Amino acid sequence: RATPADKATEVESRRLFGFRGADPQSPLANAAMARWFEAEEADIPFALELLDGALAARPDEARAEPFFMETLVDVLVDLGEMERAGREFDAWQPTETPRAYWLARARVEDEVRDDPAAAAGSYAMALGQWPGEIDWRTMNRAASCHARAGAGERAAELRARGAELERLFDEKSQSRLRMALVKLDNPEALREVADFYRKIGRPREAAEWDRFIESLGGRQPAAPGDETAAAGAVRPRR
Repeated sequence: RATPADKATEVESRRLFGFRGADPQSPLANAAMARWFEAEEADIPFALELLDGALAARPDEARAEPFFMETLVDVLVDLGEMERAGREFDAWQPTETPRAYWLARARVEDEVRDDPAAAAGSYAMALGQWPGEIDWRTMNRAASCHARAGAGERAAELRARGAELERLFDEKSQSRLRMALVKLDNPEALREVADFYRKIGRPREAAEWDRFIESLGGRQPAAPGDETAAAGAVRPRR
């Protein structure tokens, strides 16, 4: 951040360029930059250039990196290069099946091979791994596959949960939570934090916040400057 007025996207882009500048052929750094250009700049052709450069330079490392391969499949599908997307996925032989694999497989099954039932199954595998349980975008994609496969009830359930999560993670809701965390001596505000964790299905975190709120009791508000110390003393566990 050069000045306090810098936009978050500008700061993020400088950071990504810095990482890539330290290792220009890194599959991971190029995949991160490709994601940024795909999502923030809508420059998908340049995203593919970054990926192809890393793939040519370090093919074995690139094909062994799940995040790189998922990004490559996504970018190719977004560009409409369905045949190559299918080939690249088929050439990927991971030693394990992380969430990135199931996400890439689902997109190929859905948009390349027109098999919504198979895609719904792959999306279910992806949603079963963290942060799948709060990934409303993937829920919406899975819902579309279920609907096309004739599972309307499951599609409706996923859409409803996805809509609920989207509201919880919108800027207004997140800003309110950040404000609640500015002062950790306000039980009423912190109850909203605990409630947030309950709503996203993280009971352990919610219980820890409930315990902390209860510990506040009738304690006097923290003196100015004490917020940092309090914040360091309470950190939700994952």
